[in-house]
Amino acid sequence: TRYADVLEQLEAIQTAAEANGRYFEIKNYGTSEGGLDTYYVTLSDSSDSVDSFKSMNETALTDPASLQAKIDDGTIGEYRVPFFISNIHPDECPGVDSTMNLLWTLATEDTIDYNTLADFKESVDLDYLFAEDVVDLGITGLGSQKFTADENGRIRNNTGVNDASELYTIGDKSLDVDEVLDNIIFIVQPTENPDGRAFNERRNANGYDLNRDASNQTQAETRNLAAMINDWNPVVFAELHGF
Repeated sequence: TRYADVLEQLEAIQTAAEANGRYFEIKNYGTSEGGLDTYYVTLSDSSDSVDSFKSMNETALTDPASLQAKIDDGTIGEYRVPFFISNIHPDECPGVDSTMNLLWTLATEDTIDYNTLADFKESVDLDYLFAEDVVDLGITGLGSQKFTADENGRIRNNTGVNDASELYTIGDKSLDVDEVLDNIIFIVQPTENPDGRAFNERRNANGYDLNRDASNQTQAETRNLAAMINDWNPVVFAELHGF
C-alpha cells in the first residue's frame, strides 16, 4: 500500500463500514517532518460508544472517585476497551498492508474465521527446547515461528523453514465481529511514518528511526502520536509522563 493510496483506501473502507452500520471516522492528526499528512481511524459499533468512552475519560480526570464508585457497584454500564494498532517501520511493508486488510475485514464482515496455534504437540520435548527455569515459568514460546522440528521433535538449526504444524496443534477460531465491537474500540494508524512509507524507508525525512524517538519525542511524528494517545487516554498518558 503506497502512502499516496492510504487516504483513498481509508475513505473506501469508511463507505463500506457505514453501509454495514458500523462507525468509521478518519482523522488527520498532524504532519510528518517531511510535510505529509498522518491519519488514524476510529472503528466502533456506533458514535455513541466512542462518545461514551471519551466522556468516561473526562470523568476519570475530573472526578475519579465517582467513576471508581461506579466500577465498584457495577453501575458503570457498557465499557469498551480502546485497542491501538500502528506500524512504525514502514519499510516492513506487510505491516501497513495487514492493517488495511484488518480494517476492511472489520468494516465489512460479520464473522472472521482463522487458525491459531493451540498447544505444543505431545511429541515436542519442551525441556530440550527451553531452559528449565523458562519451562517452570510457563514461558515456552507458544506462537513463535522461529522453531522448526525434525521427526523427533528436536529443532533443526537455521534451516530457513518455518512450518508451525511441525511443533504445534492447530485450532480453528471464529469471531463474531458485532460481538467484538461490543467490547472494543479500534484505533488504527496505518503508519506513524508517512515519509518512510512514501519512500519505502525505515526513517523519516530527517533520517530518524522513530522507534528510537518514543521517549525523547524530538520528531513531529512521535509528538503527534503522543498527542493522539493523550486524546484517547489522558489518565494513562499523565501517568506515563509523571504528571
